[in-house]
Amino acid sequence: MAQANFINAGVTSTSSPRPSIFQLLASGGLHRSICPAFEHILRLLKTRHHSSQALDLLYKYCDEFWLLIDLSLESYYLKTYNALFSEHFYGLTRSFKSNQRHPILRSLLFSVILPYVKRKLDRVFESLRESVADGVPTSKILEFSRLYFVRVYPYIHMIYEGLHLFLAIAYTLGRSSYHQLSTQLAGLTLTQITTEAQSQFQERELKSRNSAQILPKIIRSFAQTLTFGLETGSFILQFFNHWQSRTEHIQMGPTSDIPDPPEIDPEISKTTCPICHGPRRTETLLSISGYVFCYVCVVKYLRQHGKCPITNFPANEDSLIRLYSQESS
Repeated sequence: MAQANFINAGVTSTSSPRPSIFQLLASGGLHRSICPAFEHILRLLKTRHHSSQALDLLYKYCDEFWLLIDLSLESYYLKTYNALFSEHFYGLTRSFKSNQRHPILRSLLFSVILPYVKRKLDRVFESLRESVADGVPTSKILEFSRLYFVRVYPYIHMIYEGLHLFLAIAYTLGRSSYHQLSTQLAGLTLTQITTEAQSQFQERELKSRNSAQILPKIIRSFAQTLTFGLETGSFILQFFNHWQSRTEHIQMGPTSDIPDPPEIDPEISKTTCPICHGPRRTETLLSISGYVFCYVCVVKYLRQHGKCPITNFPANEDSLIRLYSQESS
């Protein structure tokens, strides 16, 4: 029933103005920036409450949790406004061909699930590339697989991004109706919201408000909060940027609390790695906690758990500092 409510002929490129490439790129940039913002919020919460197992689980599977939230949010917006959240924020709507089947499912597949898969592949590539560079030992089959993936994936990424650039240029020159790969795969075009379509969207929104179902109400409240946060947040960000440009010597904006220094464990030797309990090889400092580990040991642990093995503070490989003694130099 939800698929039948999707407007196919009500909004066409002939009845509404063609969006500019800047409007489309702004909408896509907003859609891509929400997930990193969600991850950053979880990181700040985990830094403040580093002993919370629930936050530890949320941060570890941040992409998967956001995928569930994003699917629910975009499903609501597609059923109500014929657009993703970011597209509706910029006054855009989606127009499918009259014979297109399952438009909402196709939109979710190519606009939500495909970017999630691409984001996971990017992270796998970064992890495997660093493993190859660090010489982390593994079996012959896994060694061949990761070497092959590290060599091939940059070409796949180049083709993927190249197609996006080609479609954006073609759309700007008026040679294509699609501005990015996901819209072409889904078989849709983006147009400005017309007055007629806006009235239909308002009727749908009124029906969803009168609905007795709890989930749509929760999603609508979350969407309204997110919209208010984006509108007010952009103003606050501009205000702070203007203030900081006039007073560069003063640090503006909120900063995360500096965690308390960890208690020194007397059982940990000054020359022993806290992970393998052997002599430290290629000493590496984890700056978030101050402990020193073997480089290979701490890299493996951070890639698997994303936190300090002693203090449970959230950390990644950017927090590592290699230590060089005078004897080794």
